Amino acid sequence: MPKNSDKPTNSPKVTIFGEVFSENNHSGESDSTGGFFLIFIGFLLFLNTLEILPWGIWENLLTLWPILIILFGLNILLGKNLITRALLNLINLVLFGSLLLFILKNFAPQLVTWLPEQLINYIQLWRLTNL
Repeated sequence: MPKNSDKPTNSPKVTIFGEVFSENNHSGESDSTGGFFLIFIGFLLFLNTLEILPWGIWENLLTLWPILIILFGLNILLGKNLITRALLNLINLVLFGSLLLFILKNFAPQLVTWLPEQLINYIQLWRLTNL
């Protein structure tokens, strides 16, 4: 009796940076929201350690926990195909990136003097969260 892995697959395959993606191949799946979250938290802890950001910022960031629940829910709902993972990665990049730039703009403005005025106006929307 042949194994399931011996069956030929008719699903299209795409190779990106040496990794093969197909609808039947689940080896490329990852939790992009968790990855972006860990990078975000790690970067903030690094800036805390260098005394660029105050440690008191964590009290304000804890109020944003519902955003994480929404992102993890999107991660589950969108599925695991290549297009929806790319969309979720873009959403994560915009959310975590703009939040990081907002924090830097308000607590370490010397690090973001290179930002264009339009981007500064966009990231100031995070002010609605009372950070």
